[in-house]
Amino acid sequence: MDADVTGRGRRDGSMLRGAMALVCALALPAAAGAPEQRVVERVDLARYAGKWYEIASFPQWFQRGCAATTATYTLRQDGKVGVLNECRQDEPAGKPRSAEGWARVVDPATNAKLE
Repeated sequence: MDADVTGRGRRDGSMLRGAMALVCALALPAAAGAPEQRVVERVDLARYAGKWYEIASFPQWFQRGCAATTATYTLRQDGKVGVLNECRQDEPAGKPRSAEGWARVVDPATNAKLE
């Protein structure tokens, strides 16, 4: 999945911590050799859904030249989570770039980890 692996600034502190744990779990494939990250006990995907603004990130090859990055998460009818990553090339006024994908919930009892 081409998820935007970033911190986001939108929700309250506890939701942000949960979201960060979820985003870190998504980053594991990109961080080859890194130890597995702990995830929160449960994530309310309805509260997680929406547009998130990048405030910090781990460098990812697919984000080279990106500025003003956002990720929009949606709940799909099939139970998957839709992901729309958007950014601007080189600067906030630059040419728009986007990538769309989806993730599946690994454990529906907790929703705490996506693949």
